[in-house]
Amino acid sequence: MKVHIKAPIVLIAFNRPDTTKIAFESIREVQPEKLYVVIDGPREHKPGEAELCKEVLEITKDIDWDCDVKYLVREENLGCKLGVTGAISWVLKEEESVIVIEDDIIAVPAFFEFAQTMLEKYKNDERIAMVSANNYTPMNTIEEDYLFSKHGHIWGWATWKRAWDHFDVNVPEIQNVFDENHHKIEFASSTEKHFYKRYFKNIAANIKNGNQNTWGPQFVFHRVYHNLLSIVPSENLASNIGENSSRTEDNNSKALEHYYPSSTNFHLKNHPNSVVWNREYDMFHFKNHIDKISFLGKLKYKIKNIKTIK
Repeated sequence: MKVHIKAPIVLIAFNRPDTTKIAFESIREVQPEKLYVVIDGPREHKPGEAELCKEVLEITKDIDWDCDVKYLVREENLGCKLGVTGAISWVLKEEESVIVIEDDIIAVPAFFEFAQTMLEKYKNDERIAMVSANNYTPMNTIEEDYLFSKHGHIWGWATWKRAWDHFDVNVPEIQNVFDENHHKIEFASSTEKHFYKRYFKNIAANIKNGNQNTWGPQFVFHRVYHNLLSIVPSENLASNIGENSSRTEDNNSKALEHYYPSSTNFHLKNHPNSVVWNREYDMFHFKNHIDKISFLGKLKYKIKNIKTIK
């Protein structure tokens, strides 16, 4: 029996027909009543990219269910930072909430149902900024089917207009936050605080120098700075299948970064009794995922540089 999702879904794509086709099929499986499709424009210096973007567009037109679909097909390339944030803002000019799927994200049907329920249940709760499909560090001690975290990953996620409208991708407050306002930010541990102090200062420098062509780190800062919560399922409900970045020449590492869904039989039954930050989970998640990935990423970078020098 197919799931029919009433909550709006946006598919954000660019130049990868192979992954877009699979991501689109995962959306087809839940047959949304409303679908928004945003395709970034080709880069002039990339031969053949215009044809790839056209191929992506054709894939998204293969709709064989009753669906109100709208397209935003860009002629010029906006890049990751403005392309993704602009796509979400475009949808939220018309909608009160949206489920966001990029062209390399595969979410199980249960995520769409979960996100739809969460978007409705917490639509007026200003403490919550997003719903994530991702849980890379499940804890057996948590009995409920989801929790409230300061962390929230975006490989399949959802948000509300009321939350997104407060987000400025240039996050101007990041430039001096740790000089004046760090006492306002709550962290799960001192180790996490030191990590984010370095992380955010690096982002601030990149923004100041015009080198920040992403949006995810700024969204992390925005949520941390305002002590906003993310809804995290008890199991991982989505994965990233992109072997290569669509914007750079970088390769991903499947072993570290893809995190396939831990279950396809997730059923939402047990709700938390109240909206309370799960500090225990965040400490566990930081230690076993964020800090670990950061260390391995630095090690990978050093090894790459050593090989380059040789």
